[in-house]
Amino acid sequence: PNTGFGYIQCDLEKEISSVEQFVEKPSLAKAKSFLENGDWLWNSGMLFFQKKPFLQEVEKILVGECPPISIDHAFLEQFKNLKVIPLALSWSDVGTWDRVYDTYEKDEQNNVCMGNSEAIRTKNSLIMASGRPLKVIDVENLMIIDAEEGLLITKRNTSQ
Repeated sequence: PNTGFGYIQCDLEKEISSVEQFVEKPSLAKAKSFLENGDWLWNSGMLFFQKKPFLQEVEKILVGECPPISIDHAFLEQFKNLKVIPLALSWSDVGTWDRVYDTYEKDEQNNVCMGNSEAIRTKNSLIMASGRPLKVIDVENLMIIDAEEGLLITKRNTSQ
């Protein structure tokens, strides 16, 4: 189970199924029960819709200004006429720093170094520099992201 995804309950026997329920980023206990139940899919975030019916649904739900939250929380959990097409494909949600680390090629010490960064006596780390040079020495299992917006330093596997 993964609590970083939305879950879609549907009839898996149908090629195109109505969405019975959509739950964005459930608790671990709920995610486990969804997978045990067997009629839930992960939401890949690939949405297809016609503009006019989509906006009509949004207008039914939205009162006032649109809140600064994801489309999944704001609308998909509440839409009444959603359909889903199950797909078996290679897809990866790169929505966390851990997934960025998993996706990129590693050096001989299992580091991912991006931008103007260098890892010295460092293992199993993601090191990203977007501007100034970044040297990392004698650390393990860290994610160090130096971006214009700020500096993030955290242990790997804690970014969910």
